[in-house]
Amino acid sequence: MDDETIRDVLDREGKRKAEKMYSPDQGSAQRIISPSPSDELTLDTVEEAFRYHRWNDEQADRGAQVRDALVLAAKIILRVVPRCPARTRALNHLQDARMLANHAITHNGRF
Repeated sequence: MDDETIRDVLDREGKRKAEKMYSPDQGSAQRIISPSPSDELTLDTVEEAFRYHRWNDEQADRGAQVRDALVLAAKIILRVVPRCPARTRALNHLQDARMLANHAITHNGRF
């Protein structure tokens, strides 16, 4: 690893994106959607949960913000964490986090 520190990586790649994501002006990133009990996965809703849903522009923006944050986290892990099974698991969990976040965005918090 070169002389680059985590702070350098955050400053260069993530600071402006993070400020944009969490600024009060960014309403879509601040909105929290609570699922209702009727949104749980059941025999009646399983087809809807597994059907392909094209994202609208707002969902695509939220997905891009999640992707950017997870890419930054992965880059930091790859740069500062020693290669070992635990690092591999950490990176796999980031991939899982992206899939779960995409699911939540797609279904607006349902299922």
